[in-house]
Amino acid sequence: MTYHWVDTNRAEPFTADASDHRELMAQIWYPADPAAGAARAPYIAEAEGRCPVLVFLSGLYGFRSVSTFQLEKLVSHGYAVVGLDQPGVVTTVRLPGPDPHRILAGHLDLGRVGVFGVSLGGRIAAESCLRDARIKACLVMDDPVPAGVVAAGLRQPTMFLTRDAETMRLERRSSGGWSEHDIATTLGTMRAAYAKLSGGGYYVEIPELFHVNFTDLPYWLPASARLGLTGPIGGRRGLTVINALLNQASRAIPGTTVAVRHRAQVPAE
Repeated sequence: MTYHWVDTNRAEPFTADASDHRELMAQIWYPADPAAGAARAPYIAEAEGRCPVLVFLSGLYGFRSVSTFQLEKLVSHGYAVVGLDQPGVVTTVRLPGPDPHRILAGHLDLGRVGVFGVSLGGRIAAESCLRDARIKACLVMDDPVPAGVVAAGLRQPTMFLTRDAETMRLERRSSGGWSEHDIATTLGTMRAAYAKLSGGGYYVEIPELFHVNFTDLPYWLPASARLGLTGPIGGRRGLTVINALLNQASRAIPGTTVAVRHRAQVPAE
């Protein structure tokens, strides 16, 4: 289900018109019972009960369904996932007129909300948790943590997913990016933010995983490994490892906080 939201209390930061308000496109994935003979939806279906809610934020120039493999995995565990397209951040946003859908009315448990994001979306997720106590859990994937978040520390159970420095250097040799400054900033701030957690959490480095392995690119472009865009871990193996870790992170929302604090490395097969 897709929604067009306008926040009349916030000015639009990416236009010069003072009368513009902040607008977002949101797509919601939610649990559904399969119906015999029903056609597969491109990314959605029908809901029962009240679901805890997770907000997904893509990276710079991404889009709301860029990591569908994660969204579908979380929905299969009973979550409603709201993917946001943020104007000025994602690749492109088409804003329609008002959306009359009320299919999810009464089905979302807004007392149990988490946020997760990859790349720039991870940075925004961490900042959101610092600013909004209504968010109960956080997942930050492969991006520096803002200095204010590191200094203050997060109260919510939080998982940090990234790669080791040598894997980042391998990605630099294969497809560019990831200067030594980028590597030091990403790993240094994520480790520091993890050390300041008061609500428990995880810090995980996944060897041989490249940045775009956090997205659906291995599905879209089977040649991505030969082009040096995805890591030696392999597309399917990378998605499987990330989803296995999502299972652990998602336990923070239904009422059981992630109480174990440890730094882990996931061995390659």
